[in-house]
Amino acid sequence: MSQRDTRMGLFYGIAAFVIWGLNPIYWKLLKTIPAYEILAHRAVWALIVVTILITTRREWPSVRAALAQPRILGMVVASSAFLGINWFIYVYAVNTDRILETSLGYYINPLLNVVLGMLFLKERLRRWQGVAVALAFLGVALMAYEFGRLPWISLGLALTFGFYGLLRKIGSLGSIIGFGFETAVMTLPALLAIGFWESQGTGHFTSLGSRSVLLLMGTGLITAVPLMCFARGVRSMPLSTMGLIQYLTPTCTFFLGIAVYKESFTSTHLVTFAMIWTALIIYTIEGYLSRRSSAQQLKTIDP
Repeated sequence: MSQRDTRMGLFYGIAAFVIWGLNPIYWKLLKTIPAYEILAHRAVWALIVVTILITTRREWPSVRAALAQPRILGMVVASSAFLGINWFIYVYAVNTDRILETSLGYYINPLLNVVLGMLFLKERLRRWQGVAVALAFLGVALMAYEFGRLPWISLGLALTFGFYGLLRKIGSLGSIIGFGFETAVMTLPALLAIGFWESQGTGHFTSLGSRSVLLLMGTGLITAVPLMCFARGVRSMPLSTMGLIQYLTPTCTFFLGIAVYKESFTSTHLVTFAMIWTALIIYTIEGYLSRRSSAQQLKTIDP
C-alpha cells in the first residue's frame, strides 16, 4: 500500500468520524419534528442514496448473491433493528438537549465491544482490558448513583451499536451492501408510517414548508456520506489508526454539547468522563503494545 493510499485513507477516515461527530447540528435543525418521524424519513432517503451508490459501483451482482443466502438475510433483519433503535435514541437525545449523554455512550462503545467479543466470540479478556472495562463500569455506576437513574441514553447507544457491530462482524456483507439491505428492511414500515401520518395531517413532510422537506430529504445524505467515507478509509488505513481516530466522534459531540448548546456539565459528569477517558487511554495503549508484541513474535517465527 502506497503512502498516498494511506494518506487518503486517513483523510476519508477523519472525514467520516468528524461528520458523525457534528451530526447533532443537523438534527437540531429538525428539532420540531418527532424523532420517530425523522427515523422513518432517514431510512427512506438513505436507501435512495445507497441504491444510487450501488448502481454507480455496479454491485448489483453482489446484492443478488446475498439475496440467495437466508442466513445473511436473517442477520440483516436483526442488525437493522439494532441500527434503527440506535438512530432513534440518538436523534431523540440530541433534540431533547442530551448531547453529552450521546458522547458518553460512544466513548463507552469500544470498551463494550471488548465484553461482547468475550461473551459471543470467545475472545480472551486481557488483564489491562479488564482494568479498562472495570473503570468504565465504575464511571457509569457513579453517574447512576449521583443522579438516581441509569444513563439509559448512553447505555442504549453503546449497547445497540455494540450489538449492531457484532452482527456485522459475524456477517459477510460489505459495508455499503449491508447498509443497503438494512435500510431496505426499515423502508417498508417507514413508508407506511409516513403515509399514515400525512393522511392524518400529523406528518411534517408537507406541512412545514420547503425547508423541512429539504432537511428531511437531506437525512439520506447525512447518513450515507460518512458511511461512504468510512468504507473508503477503512480499506487503506491501519487498524491502530482507525482505533484512535474513532474517538473524534464522541469528542466532537462532547464539545458541541458544552460549548455550543450549553448543556449542564456537573462535577459528576467531570468525574465520570475522566474515568471513561482514563479507561480508553489504558485500552488504547494496551492494544498498541499487544499488536506490537504480536508483530515482533511473528518476525521471530518467520524472519
